[in-house]
Amino acid sequence: MESGEEALWGRLYLIENAKEKIRLSSYLYACDDSGKRIGAALIRAAERGVDVEILVDGLIGGINFGASPLAYALGSHENIRIRLYNPVDLLRPDRLNARLHDKYLIADDRMMILGGRNISDEFLTKTTHPAYNFDRDVMLFSDEGVSGSGVDQLAAYFDSLWQGEYVQPAYEKARDAAAVMRQRQEMEKLLLETEREKTAWFRKIEQPGFSVPVEGCQLITNPVHPGVKSPVVFDHLCAMIAEAEERVILQSPYFVLDGRMQTAMQEAVSGTAQVMFYTNSMAGGNNLAASADYLWQKEKLLAIGAPLYELQTEASVHTKSMLVDRHLSVFGSFNFDMRSAYIDTEVMMAVYGEALNERLYTCMENMAEQALLVTEEGYAEDERLVPLELPEGKKWTLYLLSPVMFLIRHLL
Repeated sequence: MESGEEALWGRLYLIENAKEKIRLSSYLYACDDSGKRIGAALIRAAERGVDVEILVDGLIGGINFGASPLAYALGSHENIRIRLYNPVDLLRPDRLNARLHDKYLIADDRMMILGGRNISDEFLTKTTHPAYNFDRDVMLFSDEGVSGSGVDQLAAYFDSLWQGEYVQPAYEKARDAAAVMRQRQEMEKLLLETEREKTAWFRKIEQPGFSVPVEGCQLITNPVHPGVKSPVVFDHLCAMIAEAEERVILQSPYFVLDGRMQTAMQEAVSGTAQVMFYTNSMAGGNNLAASADYLWQKEKLLAIGAPLYELQTEASVHTKSMLVDRHLSVFGSFNFDMRSAYIDTEVMMAVYGEALNERLYTCMENMAEQALLVTEEGYAEDERLVPLELPEGKKWTLYLLSPVMFLIRHLL
């Protein structure tokens, strides 16, 4: 699912077709149009008896929910529960920097969407939205009665977090009943808009050829305890690169590596496969901290030995995915940075299947058309594209931030 609109309607399709249970996990849940549309659909599902569980990060998710009527409209419903992962506790300063970075939705242990998108207009709207970010999700359907599927694995992972010691219930009792009522009435109006638009989108999902069969899935996750973690996801991804025989295309919004990560990637790309890295340019990327540190990182990335390409897109690219040979496609939340490696919860789904791999390759080719090869001097000559120009104000901001980012990069 490449476009934000497609990703929104995919989520609404899963919610509408859920009959028993919905599990939603997101780094943040914004109280914007997308958040309200999804919230309205979740309330409608809860009204017909579906059990809804929403898990968001205790700091970033908590800030976005805040004291909003939307959070209470959801959490105070008898069939909806909200929990926060690692809520802020000043008595536990060792946990303050640990974040839930997962982004997925599961319906009935039978359908799921997983990728890099939060519940926000940045990711779930038209490309014309001023804050739009490019991203990528995968939607998976599991046949009835099949155990051990990717959906089963993800549901078990969610349950381990939901029932664990690192989450706390939130928004169970509405502080302002009148505000909650007004919010639910507003969302009812959004449902009417959804009803008018959904037929074409849902028909697309249900038409022959929308989905392709896959052979199996493997869920890869970081440890879930708050605090410094073993880099499980990073090591798995490096192993996949090292074992590839023909091709690897890796896309990450940014690369922030320590010495261990650089060495591991250098060893991984030394095999027989052709490996290519794609990331944002400093002009296009919207993460100032990562872009500032990239001033120190670019030389390290080039030293790894794989061709490095920078995307020349006006909107920032938030996509995290990897294509391996002609049978393996990997989707999820993991950035190739120190935070994703050592600090945050992360999920990546490795999907085995040639047809899906070919679809992802087509998307990667489209991406390559908007990228320039990085050299030590700048970019290789390419008549197709004009490099994005880094605005003067942003350039000086990055140069001023760069020394500071280098010192605290392990926190970012």
